[in-house]
Amino acid sequence: KCSTIAFPNISTGVYHFPKDAAAQIAVHTVADFLDANETLGKVIFVCFDEESYELTSKEMMLL
Repeated sequence: KCSTIAFPNISTGVYHFPKDAAAQIAVHTVADFLDANETLGKVIFVCFDEESYELTSKEMMLL
């Protein structure tokens, strides 16, 4: 079993998926998974730029 996962901002680079939507989806999907599972001990959100970091941090604070 995995105890750590790194979760990047998927498709926000070359494919131009909106960074705010990517952050919201990533944070809430991980939160939902953690609510239902106890297998992960650590989740790392990989933010490639300051904007992604700020958006991800904002979503985490809303939980």
